[in-house]
Amino acid sequence: MGRDTFYGLLASLRGKLLRDTGFAGMGDTARGHGGAHQGFVGAGRKLVARVPGRPNRKHFPKEDFVIDLMAGSCTCPAGQVTRTIAPAGKRTDSTGTTLHLRAFRH
Repeated sequence: MGRDTFYGLLASLRGKLLRDTGFAGMGDTARGHGGAHQGFVGAGRKLVARVPGRPNRKHFPKEDFVIDLMAGSCTCPAGQVTRTIAPAGKRTDSTGTTLHLRAFRH
């Protein structure tokens, strides 16, 4: 296999690329979700990811709110602030642990 082939390139990068196990627990790397960004930064790599679209234009996405977890507040796009946090259901993660979700309510 020659050095100028794809496989030659891979061979020259041996030890410089992440192993498959390096992606464990990173989440959706296709869109940069979960711990993907932190995992790549921690490995000294640049992550380039697509930005998800806004599928439901009737509602504001989370990114339009200013959420300050340290202050326990959430500011909506209109400038109204709430400090009310309420239960928002639960979900089970990939390890089987049940997570109790909370959300800001106004």
